[in-house]
Amino acid sequence: VTDSRGNVIADAGADRVLNCSGDPVVLGGSRSSMGPNITAQWTGEGGGLVSGTENQLDAEAVSPATYIMTITDQVSACFATDTVVVNPDENLPVVNPGFIDQLDCNTTEVALNIQVSNTNGNDVSVIWFNQNGRLVSPNDTVFAPMVSEPGTYEVIVTNTESGCSRTLGGIEVTSNMDEPTANIEG
Repeated sequence: VTDSRGNVIADAGADRVLNCSGDPVVLGGSRSSMGPNITAQWTGEGGGLVSGTENQLDAEAVSPATYIMTITDQVSACFATDTVVVNPDENLPVVNPGFIDQLDCNTTEVALNIQVSNTNGNDVSVIWFNQNGRLVSPNDTVFAPMVSEPGTYEVIVTNTESGCSRTLGGIEVTSNMDEPTANIEG
């Protein structure tokens, strides 16, 4: 008597991170059983969307979820399953406003100032907008551009490695341009 059930192995690979750029994550099952009588099926739990699901060892995930790979031996009907978790990228840049001087008769330009953390140093682009939606600086590397107009400013900081962005609005530049008054008595 020969045991025809065989060993069926499903290995969905290591957990993955879906970056903010929206690029799909490749789920790899290359260490799973393969052969002419072996089929593979991928499904996603909790709204997980997956492509390449029909008899493919690799699939693409386009949303964070738990994905299930099922490997089936069509001769013996034996099957094995494995899961892989695709997590969202939690490494959004952290952006906090910094100190900004006040415009006055002696200070006609001030630097917009922010502090950025949770990034990998130079892997950041910064875009500043004034209250009219116009770019403050055409250069996307200026963390502290100089401005001469009071108003409300907004900055978008993007981690260029992950594609994750954070917007910080309500950055106020105030002005005290009151001219002194002189009294002449006499």
